[in-house]
Amino acid sequence: MKKSFYLGENIKQIRESRNIKQGDFAKKLNLSQAAVSQFESGARQPTPKTIEKMCSILEVNREELVGKEGEENFEKNMLMRNLKGMSPESIRALNEIAKRMKE
Repeated sequence: MKKSFYLGENIKQIRESRNIKQGDFAKKLNLSQAAVSQFESGARQPTPKTIEKMCSILEVNREELVGKEGEENFEKNMLMRNLKGMSPESIRALNEIAKRMKE
């Protein structure tokens, strides 16, 4: 199962257990209902800031929402998103930093 799908299913399950309609949830997040639908289907991942808002609205902690493995994968995905559009030189420099941090 893809982690983004797991996260989406978790968001939906917790939201529904709180009797919060998808449209109402979207309004509380200041997002479109389509965006929430995409999160719940796994087609799109919420930003860290959106996850924080979700946790607050749903009254859960981050690990409860994304899971321990999901949290790690989420952070890796965010790193990959941030690399898009960076110059090859910047990517090489970040790679060197990452190698040093592993040592």
